[in-house]
Amino acid sequence: MIVPTQIDVQGGSIVAMLHISTAPLQRNPIIVMCYGYNGTMCEVHRMSVKMARQCESFGLHMFRFDYRDHAHSIGDTTSITMQRKIDDVLSVVEFINCCFRDKPPIYLVGFSDGARIVAEVSNFVNNPLGLIYWNPVFSMARQTTPKHSEKDKSIIRDLKKILLSKNYMA
Repeated sequence: MIVPTQIDVQGGSIVAMLHISTAPLQRNPIIVMCYGYNGTMCEVHRMSVKMARQCESFGLHMFRFDYRDHAHSIGDTTSITMQRKIDDVLSVVEFINCCFRDKPPIYLVGFSDGARIVAEVSNFVNNPLGLIYWNPVFSMARQTTPKHSEKDKSIIRDLKKILLSKNYMA
């Protein structure tokens, strides 16, 4: 199921799509897709739409959106800054937490330059269960391996299958 959404933030609007999985899991995780410099909630070759469908089939919800003043969100593109994108992601996380009775596990996925945004947002958000840097435009100075429960490992395996499959890239 796809729920079109609009989040009002500081005089602007974030246009979004929330893909809700019908697969029965105790607390379905939510994937928040954060895009890079010119990225949109559809992305090239509709890859985000295809990824969202794959996530749904694995029992994962997905939230894809356009930053304020970009793509489907109305406004002046000259006002887009990195800080504004970070504020938008923080607003998305707050919105998600308000939509669900129990705060759902959230994974932040940063595609391309969106990886920088995800890295910054992680400093301000209390409940991201994981950060995924997908084709980041920066190199990681050191890589740490966090300890994950078996359930977390299962979700991460499912995300890897989705990201590595060619079903949504064609």
